[in-house]
Amino acid sequence: MKESVKYCILIIAGVFVQTVSAVSFDGVMQGLTSDRAAYSNENDSASVVLRSTTETTMQLGQDGSHNLFEPLFVFQLPNVGMEDSPFISVALSAELLYNCGAWFGFAADLYGSEPRNTADVLASDYYMGANDTSPTFTKLKDTWINFNVDPGVPAGTKTFAQEEILNYINDVYEGGTNAGKYIVIRISMNGPGYGWCQASFASANSETESFRPKISYTAARNLVSGKVIADHNDVN
Repeated sequence: MKESVKYCILIIAGVFVQTVSAVSFDGVMQGLTSDRAAYSNENDSASVVLRSTTETTMQLGQDGSHNLFEPLFVFQLPNVGMEDSPFISVALSAELLYNCGAWFGFAADLYGSEPRNTADVLASDYYMGANDTSPTFTKLKDTWINFNVDPGVPAGTKTFAQEEILNYINDVYEGGTNAGKYIVIRISMNGPGYGWCQASFASANSETESFRPKISYTAARNLVSGKVIADHNDVN
């Protein structure tokens, strides 16, 4: 963990000394094992099924039975103090374990949910399509990963560290009001794709710790201390 400290001294009317120190520190929101894949059949989009929370991988794409799968990662917001926009940098990491090849027929968009009181994934969290207009989710990135390319997307760690996720985390933190609450990050298909090609991402249950989803961050906390050194009536 790194720490950097900056100090400024404020003297008010010669009687009060206040020290403000800004401390920056690194942290990690580890993906929670309540994460799940959700899927809906292309021919029955009203019905959504949630996969088990114990699976080590989560699918993305369409299988041969026309089921459309999407991963839903869960994180708990840390307590970094009652600060407005304390996060300086934020990066989501997810491990792409496998994809079947090229030309999936869709790109993957990235969404973040509103904060919630429980870590549960809901059937209503699922969405497949070009633009989710639900007020409960915010689009963080259009075409985060384009799977409809040749050659296919290589396996490995996929990171998202752009301004959109930084702004999102600061917004949902809401000055510390939502510290300890939970958010869901969804990898969405922007179209139904083809029924023969899927990818898979590691879940929080992955046996390989480095593969588990996480959100790394740097945050700043302002620490204020003051000491009265003389009442103005005592000053000669």
